[in-house]
Amino acid sequence: MHRALHSLTSVLSTIRAAIAVASATEAHRHPAAADLRRLGIDEARFAKIHL
Repeated sequence: MHRALHSLTSVLSTIRAAIAVASATEAHRHPAAADLRRLGIDEARFAKIHL
């Protein structure tokens, strides 16, 4: 049960991070570093993208 709850929490956290990064990008803002890390995106490389 604990393992299933942890997996569900992990999936929901990843979805939340993806939504946050997408929203920030649409608004031409830099997303939070924690959200980028959660998605496995290098912050320095993302910063090179012209929003």
